[in-house]
Amino acid sequence: MMAEKKEPFVSVPHWLMDYLMKAKFNMTQYQILLTVIRYTYGFNKEWGQFSISFLVQKTGAARSRVTEELKTLKELGILNERYEEKNKRLFRINDKVMRSNVTEMLQEGSPPSGTTGGPSSRTSGSPPSRTHIKKDFKEKDIKEKHYIALESDDHFIEIYLNHLSQKKKKHPRVTEEQREWIINQIEHLREYEVTAADWEEQVKDHFEHLPKNNNGNIIAFLHASHRRFDIGMYDQF
Repeated sequence: MMAEKKEPFVSVPHWLMDYLMKAKFNMTQYQILLTVIRYTYGFNKEWGQFSISFLVQKTGAARSRVTEELKTLKELGILNERYEEKNKRLFRINDKVMRSNVTEMLQEGSPPSGTTGGPSSRTSGSPPSRTHIKKDFKEKDIKEKHYIALESDDHFIEIYLNHLSQKKKKHPRVTEEQREWIINQIEHLREYEVTAADWEEQVKDHFEHLPKNNNGNIIAFLHASHRRFDIGMYDQF
């Protein structure tokens, strides 16, 4: 008789489980954290590579929601972030913050709500309390800025970069905050039913009138998107 195959499992430390059981994160924040745990602790690794697209796929949350809550988790010091060659972005659970605050759980912010596989709304309108984060961790995470290449993992961005390359130009590097704004603005356009064909038509027009000394930054193009597509801006960067 063949031996029964054992199911794979994730070995999670008790201190981390104790923290998650009492911390008042919203559903999307929990989904992101569980994804990071699954692909770090689940493979006996400290760090794991996570793109926005991957987190969206695994959590089932909207891209704009994932970028927003990921930023919150980084600012709170819950997740550490670093970059490797070719702008690979890696995350890990910040055990120093969690271990030192297992008995000082988050007191504010939205409790988990909504359904699994979809984003939930905040009930307080503000992120979880940051009083449990040591000052040195919080200030370090907020002050550090990383400049990365603008990746073409979104179809609209891919179209833009293709037309930019035809002008023999390479897109300037952007901060993570800028990239999140770019993605959110594009998602905003999609919500107003701007199609890839609509987008490409305006991109072509943009580059036909682009001055030679202009570096072709997509941020400038998106700032004019409310005029090009006759919709309101998602947010002013």
